[in-house]
Amino acid sequence: MEKALSVLAALAMLFACTPENTPGSDNNNNGGNTQPSVVELSGIALTQHETTLEKGGNTVLEVKFTPENATNKSVTWVSSAPSVATVTDGIVVGVAPGTTEVVAKSGSLTDKCTVTVVLHATSISLDLTEVTLAPEETATLTATVLPANTTDALEWSSSDEAVATVADGLVTAKARGETTITAKTGEQSATCKVTVKNPIPDGAVDLGLSVYWATCNVGASVPEEYGYYYAWGETETKEKNSWETYKWLFVIEYATLTKYNTDSSYGTVDNKTVLDPEDDVAHVKLGGNWRMPTSSEVDELISTRNN
Repeated sequence: MEKALSVLAALAMLFACTPENTPGSDNNNNGGNTQPSVVELSGIALTQHETTLEKGGNTVLEVKFTPENATNKSVTWVSSAPSVATVTDGIVVGVAPGTTEVVAKSGSLTDKCTVTVVLHATSISLDLTEVTLAPEETATLTATVLPANTTDALEWSSSDEAVATVADGLVTAKARGETTITAKTGEQSATCKVTVKNPIPDGAVDLGLSVYWATCNVGASVPEEYGYYYAWGETETKEKNSWETYKWLFVIEYATLTKYNTDSSYGTVDNKTVLDPEDDVAHVKLGGNWRMPTSSEVDELISTRNN
């Protein structure tokens, strides 16, 4: 019995020497009131500083904090032009075409992003789709773009500037032919066909060929008359047209053509297939830009009339 009492007494002394683990104690005698340390924010930066939105579109601006483990990461957002774009918790929404600055602020720290809101064109049309001009004449094309406040630029181009050029809708004819004038804005475009023709001279008819044709032969007064007969490269009629009387034939030992020759067998070759004005009876008798046709122009006329 005495031995058992001795063991109990020893255990009691042991528990008396052990400190209690009570709630709120850190065993360091600090009373359990330790506060977490504060990490100050030293900088903020947006991940993008320029962005473009369509009207009604949106994007999210993200903030990078320095240091990353900063205690306070609260940010306020402001748009310098809410009528252009609004911002809420970094979400930017395009309202109307224009430019605004979206600012992120945390305490005295700031960063900003320039936001441009665009509005694309949905359609474009021209007031004219076909125009016929003479060289150096002009015509003005007016483009109607919808919506009217689109931010897409309007661009003009000509498929063949040798025929006609265009600047801000003003078309200037240059030379005979056809070209296509295009007005383009964004993904939308409209075209106008421009035909440039030389003015039809008095006494001429437009057959839709490469040249205009006179309604009568030289010397004739109505289309049914043959008119006068002239040798090629001569401007006066003769009682008789023959090699012996031909102006451009030179004879010493043998006959030699001295002009308008494409074959060395017949003399000096100059490959002239279009008459010089002074040798062209149509020009001499009718004046202006009249001339005798080339063989290819005659073939074109015959082919067209036969069809």
